[in-house]
Amino acid sequence: MYSTHCEGLSETRLTYAVDGCPCPEQLYDYLFQYAESHKKKQLLSALPFAREKHKGQYRLGAGHLEYFYHPMTVCAHAIALGITSDDILAAAILHDVCEDCGVLPGELPVGSRVQKAVAVLTRDSKIGWTAQGKQLYYTQIRTNRIALLVKLLDRCNNVSTMASGYPRDRMIAYGKDTRYWVYPLFPLAMEKWPRYKLQLFMLRYHLDAVLDTLQDLTE
Repeated sequence: MYSTHCEGLSETRLTYAVDGCPCPEQLYDYLFQYAESHKKKQLLSALPFAREKHKGQYRLGAGHLEYFYHPMTVCAHAIALGITSDDILAAAILHDVCEDCGVLPGELPVGSRVQKAVAVLTRDSKIGWTAQGKQLYYTQIRTNRIALLVKLLDRCNNVSTMASGYPRDRMIAYGKDTRYWVYPLFPLAMEKWPRYKLQLFMLRYHLDAVLDTLQDLTE
């Protein structure tokens, strides 16, 4: 069964947004049933855990969108691209839990590979988001192939949705940050994940489309 909490939804599986109004409940149902039918044990454990930990958190912007919609969308994007490793999907769901919810990596209900990847994706609050902090953060990501792929999926989602929550100046700055810190990850990801070369091309293509348009409109 699929949730019908949003008015006007049809019966198709992925109609989790109608007239621009996301329906997180239906997306959750889809991901949970996908995990069950494809025997993704870590994803099955990660979904309810992360939903509970992110409860009461919301994305930036006027839409008052539940924050958990973000990691679910990152996970769904991976599945849509044919990236179906349980490690990657679970890490996608959990990637912000330690940073935003006060959870330690060892407390995550997944295996050690996913715990390590989420630890790498968690910014060090002691250093902060300074140039030094970013350098350390992205250096660590380059050492972990799961974190590397999840970071690219995560940034693609953030860039795609920044217009709903960022003012103009922050969008411009975020675009520059993406080109400087995230774009250099693509060649390494191609090397570490040769079977996902087409998927990585599509992620880069998506980012280019948004950021090139933003640059043309703001120059």
